[in-house]
Amino acid sequence: MNLIAILLFSAINISSGSLEIQNQGGNLIYFLKNGVTLQFDSTIVTSDEGIYYIDKKMGKLYGHVRLKTPSYTVTSDSLIYFEDKNRTIFRLNVSGTDSSAIFEANHLSILGDTAFAQGNIEIFLVNDSLVISGDSGVYFINTGTGKIFDRARASLFKGDTINLVADSIKFLKDTLLAWSRVKINSNSFEGSSRMLKFLSKSSDSSEVKLLGDGQFKISRTNVSGDTLIFGLSKGHVVRAIFTGRPILETSRKDGVLAIESSEMRVDVTNDTVSFFTARGRVKGRFEEK
Repeated sequence: MNLIAILLFSAINISSGSLEIQNQGGNLIYFLKNGVTLQFDSTIVTSDEGIYYIDKKMGKLYGHVRLKTPSYTVTSDSLIYFEDKNRTIFRLNVSGTDSSAIFEANHLSILGDTAFAQGNIEIFLVNDSLVISGDSGVYFINTGTGKIFDRARASLFKGDTINLVADSIKFLKDTLLAWSRVKINSNSFEGSSRMLKFLSKSSDSSEVKLLGDGQFKISRTNVSGDTLIFGLSKGHVVRAIFTGRPILETSRKDGVLAIESSEMRVDVTNDTVSFFTARGRVKGRFEEK
């Protein structure tokens, strides 16, 4: 049965294979079965079954739910829509795509152009070869940016895989920002700090800034300092600049060399520090084995 003629005062056009109408306390409720299609503006939603409350202008769809707009597509087990509030809630096995991302979550609420996600979130940013996951987050559909909270994690595929863990991670175009208890590692290096900024300069080249209580380790060399900046090529460190009274310790066959200065510049070859310079109030010590 086609319901378009019935819902003359609604902004939604609804059709279904069968319809049952009930009046409960003066409220009309439509029970839709055998395939449901909703259309409003440029959005089309399909499902197996649904319920629509005429007076409240809200409904629930369940069974193979699929929502498609010109900007994105979302599928889930069920959907609740509040017409007056322009809010859509997806529940269980939620997945979606837009022009720049593929995402999954247990629950998703879309209010206007902002999506709020809960439970087992995973976002794959196609252009940046980046996967971000966590337990809760917000995603801005129009800009393709967002923030992940609660066990936030990220993996970047830049030749060698780079893994990132923090209390929260914000992703912008070509940039990742991470806050609180930040840890980053790959097969060749590891680091930690209070804050991190990751800038993707090209498909192979990127830059990492560790800000606040920074720690960095590569091969037999350890560095600590307030600001640690290192450049990556295909996921491997090739150069670094350390400021804020950094301390560098490197193990050698005959002992351990420690250098403290105002600034250091380091060259890295084959994941090993090959050359470094220290500037401004340089202090050093050497401990023989």
